[in-house]
Amino acid sequence: MSVPKARWIVLLITVLSVWGCIPETLTNPYALESITSVDISGNFAVAGFPEYSNNTGLVVVFQYNSTSDSWHQVYQVFGNLEGDQFGSSVAINDEVDILFVGAPRAFGGVGAVFQYQIISSGLWARVNYWKGTEEGGLFGFSVSNSKSVAVIGAPNVDSGNGQVIVLRPSDASGPINPPVWKIQQIIKGSLGANFGYSVSVSDSGAELGIGEPSLNHIGNVPGSAYFYYDLQDDDNLFKFRYSSTNGNINALFGYSVSVFGNTDGSQGGMIIGIPGSQTVTVASFNSSYSEQIFESNFTSPVNGLNFGQSVSVDKSADGTKGLAIIGAPAYSPLAGGGYSFYLTEVNNVWTLSSNSLVAYGDDQYGSSVGVSSGVALTGGTGQISFWCPQ
Repeated sequence: MSVPKARWIVLLITVLSVWGCIPETLTNPYALESITSVDISGNFAVAGFPEYSNNTGLVVVFQYNSTSDSWHQVYQVFGNLEGDQFGSSVAINDEVDILFVGAPRAFGGVGAVFQYQIISSGLWARVNYWKGTEEGGLFGFSVSNSKSVAVIGAPNVDSGNGQVIVLRPSDASGPINPPVWKIQQIIKGSLGANFGYSVSVSDSGAELGIGEPSLNHIGNVPGSAYFYYDLQDDDNLFKFRYSSTNGNINALFGYSVSVFGNTDGSQGGMIIGIPGSQTVTVASFNSSYSEQIFESNFTSPVNGLNFGQSVSVDKSADGTKGLAIIGAPAYSPLAGGGYSFYLTEVNNVWTLSSNSLVAYGDDQYGSSVGVSSGVALTGGTGQISFWCPQ
């Protein structure tokens, strides 16, 4: 879909936050036709434009400047070949200045994930990459990371069963700088339902969410979402804790997922996007993750939207407040454009706000979202918006 820049009208319903931020919308002149993937972590944000230049792809890193109260581009990297779809997925962490970029069609179609790191004085450089093993497996279609864990989704491998690869770094205090990240665990799907289509790891690295939306109904099963927890024992492996589905084969249950950890005794859990039903589910667990405490469902306030196509969640440092952003690109012209909504959580009670952010004329707005320290980020067609829920 082609949307002239002049038609982009971004309506900021709210402009302040309990955390505090300055709303800002940025466009990328190189990628006006490209749907955007995004992530945000502290003072860094990243946007991927996988459709740029015949699906070669482009990724741009932004950094927040406290003096000017604005975000500025600090790094830009292009894909290698047409068709690679470099930037289909992006994940950044500002604690260790690390970036992962997925290119699910690279290397002849087997897919790849590339790792970038600040090596000195703000200079970014590529330091590693991993390749898939199966043509069409979409290795790198999804990525997520914390300072201590990175996960890569390959939802089409093994005839659509899918799998997720877990990476961990060497000891950062050792002689290697930057640390070397290596494959530590592979978690496989078995239902032919695109396991790994969406992935999310918490800031602590202890919680992992995996979506399996059953896009093509290969296994004739409904979509699901899975929650794993690292017990922090000697093997440092994620252990399965919980799965959820609504039984509707067309619901796209697990199309998007985002996990949050328990902080200072608060409940941890997972946000699950179900765009086929225009629904988002919040599942919370007790502190040991041995029991689900509650499950809440929220439906789209506006008709004609893929409500839940993207989700992202963040918790305040003391664990008493939560904020989840819900992307809802339009599937019907009646919607007028794509939206972002948000959930707020206080003391384990989640509420869907009546406020929203909408980009009239951009049906893909909300195709990807992120949130960090109260600052929300929404991607659309060649543009990203930093905004301020409250």
